[in-house]
Amino acid sequence: MNFTDENLTIAIGKTRPNSMVDQIANKQLKFFKTLFKNVELAEKPCEQNRNIIHKYGVMPCDSNKDLFILHFDPYDARHNIDPDDLEIYLKKFKTVICINTKQLYFCNKRNINATVIYHGSDINPNSKHEKINASTTIAMVCDYYAGNVKGENYFLEIAKSLSDVATFQIIGKNWPEHYASDHVEVVNTKSYNQLLKHFRHVSALFIGSRYEAGPASYPDAVNSSKYVISTPVGMVLENLNVARSGFFLTFNKEEDIKNIKHIISDVKADIKPIFKFNYESWEQQFLKILESF
Repeated sequence: MNFTDENLTIAIGKTRPNSMVDQIANKQLKFFKTLFKNVELAEKPCEQNRNIIHKYGVMPCDSNKDLFILHFDPYDARHNIDPDDLEIYLKKFKTVICINTKQLYFCNKRNINATVIYHGSDINPNSKHEKINASTTIAMVCDYYAGNVKGENYFLEIAKSLSDVATFQIIGKNWPEHYASDHVEVVNTKSYNQLLKHFRHVSALFIGSRYEAGPASYPDAVNSSKYVISTPVGMVLENLNVARSGFFLTFNKEEDIKNIKHIISDVKADIKPIFKFNYESWEQQFLKILESF
């Protein structure tokens, strides 16, 4: 399929500057420039041949409503989006790209044309992943949002209880320094690529959010053979092998500590986690998105 004579507009809905959604859109922009004659990021994509719209917040115009990429959990009340309003909005598009089957369930239930294309990863699952640290490092890998959105309070509790047997880190953007302590190191990063460099040293990923579509750090954890301790959310829910690749949090502190100690033991024994499947590269994900037009 030849795209060289066609234009493409990528739009980003309401999101924080340099957020993960923003960075994904810019990764798409760079890749699609190798395929299209003209590619641009725009706030109001109305007059181009093709449109990809990320997140919620950019109302589509009357024509050229091609693709909407759903980056959030439609059942998350924090977005203050009425499900019926979201249905009306999403039905304006030819296709909705979901990144997990929970989103697809929402769309199918409401007769919205949708398909699942998981987030990509810059980590090749076939590469040899060497053990870098002698100790076990458990990390939250995400940007800071106020209000314990990422489950950081529980992470700090776990870290305090297990600091004698593992190292704990928070890696991401905008984390206040008061989260750093004798038990937890805060590593503030400015970009996804910088985050990946620190991620190499992590043994297990901690996800404490109540709602997630991904999260984007999860495919990287899977492809780089890292254990996962998570709430039952997003892509994690359909790909985690309990006990073989990690555990779901119960928020019973005693039970969760027991499970995390089991992971620490496996890491020290150099036992690799086994997930149900690996994730494709971002470039492969982007090509699949184009095929959905």
